[in-house]
Amino acid sequence: MEIKTINLATRQIEVEVYAPAQTSEQVPAVLLLHELFGIFDAYREDAQDLANRG
Repeated sequence: MEIKTINLATRQIEVEVYAPAQTSEQVPAVLLLHELFGIFDAYREDAQDLANRG
């Protein structure tokens, strides 16, 4: 997992990026949105699991 900053016209947003450990080609992306109360560990585990599968 890596924290990246996205710069918008009005503010900056920090996002968590989960990516496959090793890849030499482009891979599909999945965007997981959290609910009102924030991101739960279960969502982080799902994101890491998807990244591990490539």
